[in-house]
Amino acid sequence: QLPTSVTFEEEEEKLWKEKKPNELQRLSPPQKRSLDKPKRPATITRAKSAPTTLSQHADEALTNLAEDCMKRGDYSTAISMYQSILKEQEATYGKGHYTVGDCLHKIGECCLRSSQLDRALSCFEEAYSVKVSAFGSYHVSVGASLEKIGESLLRLNKVNDAHDAFRNSLRVKQKVLGLEHGSVADLQSQLGWIYFHTGELMASQAAFEDALIVYKLQASKARQKAHWLLASAEAISNIGSVQLKRAMYGPASKSFSEALMIQRELLGGHHPIMIPIMDNLGYALSKNQMLVAAVESYEEMLHAQLTFHKIYSTECLETLKKLVTLHKKRKDLDAALDITEEAIRLQQITLADNNPVVLEQTKAMLEKLRNLKR
Repeated sequence: QLPTSVTFEEEEEKLWKEKKPNELQRLSPPQKRSLDKPKRPATITRAKSAPTTLSQHADEALTNLAEDCMKRGDYSTAISMYQSILKEQEATYGKGHYTVGDCLHKIGECCLRSSQLDRALSCFEEAYSVKVSAFGSYHVSVGASLEKIGESLLRLNKVNDAHDAFRNSLRVKQKVLGLEHGSVADLQSQLGWIYFHTGELMASQAAFEDALIVYKLQASKARQKAHWLLASAEAISNIGSVQLKRAMYGPASKSFSEALMIQRELLGGHHPIMIPIMDNLGYALSKNQMLVAAVESYEEMLHAQLTFHKIYSTECLETLKKLVTLHKKRKDLDAALDITEEAIRLQQITLADNNPVVLEQTKAMLEKLRNLKR
């Protein structure tokens, strides 16, 4: 390989400075794996073996409507409905009944999704208190509220308190659900995210590796195999991100490649969820001086972006810049010129749909390359 010049290193670091591809893939899971519904202790009953009343039927109907509102994103209406249910539950069973805790938890979820973070935290803390009184400290429902307390604190940038809440939730779930439950692995991944962003990279990698063991175990079972394989790919990608942060470029490249292989098998070749991992892989390969492989990774990434966006977007332009930089590093100006000219041709085909600024910047890039070639 050709030696890397100081000029290129400066150009490379500037290029990746704004959005250096070392972030974790699963910052916020698009679909949270739901906990098993908590089994109510036999000693707790809704009402002393009394027949179901009209009021209970009304509460059940209102609960279903509130859940529908949550699914549609109409959180203000859902909150109003849950508040009405809460008043009825408190009047019927008392403020310490587990149904009151469940209702408070639902209100907290609506507030969290609508970014009412302080109110969400208050609801989850109150729900946790009620549930502990009803079930004791070790119950899956208690662990669920602790986890939501952690999420609320994390979004409020109270990282240390969030860490404590997640750790407490992890202890509860490990005892109640066992070490091999999927929601235990999700919490380990969440802790890995916290450790990553607080600079505790060894702890972060260990947390993701622990989660990966559980995900792979779940994937080995017939039920929801694809779901757990995707979770495994996310964990492997996150391990790669930690390795990248630790400047372990070779192991990081292997991790990203493995994650992409799993996702290709399940999602096809150019699913948008794969684009950040392609970016990470290209960067790791570049830093490891595997320039040809890095070019191939970014070419695949650019194709995926064009397939997804249908136009030559600003994201495509950023990838083009990285490709040009890599070709310059390889002393291959002809290749850099070719891909830039091809980019202009593609943009002109769909000119009406493209951002004109992108075309102007691409033409300016081409002119600089031609000047270098002279």
